[in-house]
Amino acid sequence: MAVANAIDRVMNELGSMRKDMHAIKDDLHKDMSSIRREFNTEIHALRRDMDNQFSSLKERVTAVESTLVYVRHSQTQISTKFIDYTFKAGWIILASSITYIAAHFFGIIG
Repeated sequence: MAVANAIDRVMNELGSMRKDMHAIKDDLHKDMSSIRREFNTEIHALRRDMDNQFSSLKERVTAVESTLVYVRHSQTQISTKFIDYTFKAGWIILASSITYIAAHFFGIIG
């Protein structure tokens, strides 16, 4: 009878330990699920933040590119106008020089 009681107590203890193990397992599963959900939420928030920052960066890069295109276009126009006015000034100086020499040659100027 004492052996039977001891076996019953051991069986009860094993049953109790089994219930405790299942309870701990369930709690651990709930905790891990909660952590997984939090992690996924944070990852999605970081992804949205990165997308916003990349779109902002893309807009700034586009603005810089358009400004650089405008500056390059302005430089090209300035260079073209400078060369054009330089040639015009050269022709005016050449024409003035020829007119002055011709006027001296023909005695129109003193």
